[in-house]
Amino acid sequence: LHRVDRRQRQMCIRDRGYAGGARFEVVPGSSLGLEVSGTSEESKTGEVLLDYYADVSDKLSLNIGVARGFDDGADVTARTAIIWQF
Repeated sequence: LHRVDRRQRQMCIRDRGYAGGARFEVVPGSSLGLEVSGTSEESKTGEVLLDYYADVSDKLSLNIGVARGFDDGADVTARTAIIWQF
């Protein structure tokens, strides 16, 4: 049992990642963002994401983005999201 717990801890340490980003308002209600995220050196995956945010209403926002992978990450991916705030 002790061996399993130690192994699980080691797996969690290897899977740590990083993320950071910034969003800049272009005009009221819309903004552009740049994000960078990835995993530890063990997996060597990461991506840079350029995305557009549009506030449709006070509670509804739309997000459309394009990501480019680096290291062992995906080449190019498209991202979309609908954000509904309660």
